[in-house]
Amino acid sequence: MLSEIYDVVPICKKCEFLENPFRYVFRKEYDSIIINWHENALRGNNGEFSLTGFAKCFLYVLLYRIMARRVVYVRHNIYPHHMYGWRAKLATRLTSFLADLASLKVTHSGHLLRQGYKYIPHPLYEISVTSGDGILSSKGMADYFVMFGSIARYKNISDVIRNWNSCKKLVIAGRCDEIGYLNELQDLAKGKNVEIVNRFLDKIEAQELVSKSSGLILAQVDKEMIVSGSFFYAASLGVPVIAIETPFLLWLSTEIGFDGLTTYKTIGELVESVSKNISSQLASREAIRNRANELFGDSAVKNVWQTILGNVEK
Repeated sequence: MLSEIYDVVPICKKCEFLENPFRYVFRKEYDSIIINWHENALRGNNGEFSLTGFAKCFLYVLLYRIMARRVVYVRHNIYPHHMYGWRAKLATRLTSFLADLASLKVTHSGHLLRQGYKYIPHPLYEISVTSGDGILSSKGMADYFVMFGSIARYKNISDVIRNWNSCKKLVIAGRCDEIGYLNELQDLAKGKNVEIVNRFLDKIEAQELVSKSSGLILAQVDKEMIVSGSFFYAASLGVPVIAIETPFLLWLSTEIGFDGLTTYKTIGELVESVSKNISSQLASREAIRNRANELFGDSAVKNVWQTILGNVEK
């Protein structure tokens, strides 16, 4: 996307830098260097904190500050996935430290603006239009709600099933790598209008499943995640999202006013809203898609990047 307005080149290889370091240091070979996902290097094996990973990130950021006129740190997570306790707290602080070393720090949610971040919209997903009725259309819609993606404990799927006494159908689709958790979910689902599809869905299957649903349910509260990829997937399809509050979703709902989203404090409230068809009161699918394109479409993303990086075009 950035290549449409700037000359985008890969960072030099280590051997190239060592052969001619003066070219990259004193001549400021790059106008901007954009750093992505550096915080993941702070996580070692089994969720341990990696001092080596932090040291590498620290040195890279310092080196990039020397090589470029501007270094932009894109923060995707508060701390790496699957870190807990003091390790997560330490990784959070050190990620903030790394971001502060950059010339500019940006993120995909406006709720971090108070911490000195600039907001960059998260891009929408590329959607494949098929000959079926489901994609980009309300035709062929079925009366079910969906929880889609990998089946994992942190998504609070078990709590949703426990509270699910609705006549509406709940479809849980995705691959589960923990057989014990899958068995637990299947036991909870007995006698309820719940279907569990334990397998990988290809791109077209996933789009059909989500686009034909009455809405996508997000029940997880990921303290480490800044935004939800599942939200943007649903928004790309124009599908309503019913979710548990997170800082990002609350900001989007209250400050931005995204009509394709309703948030709740508890899973009990969320399930009750499904039973009462509250999601049906949301904007139409076409309106959701149009608003999503306005906020997160290619033009919106490029315009903000151009404002942040400056108007130096190709």
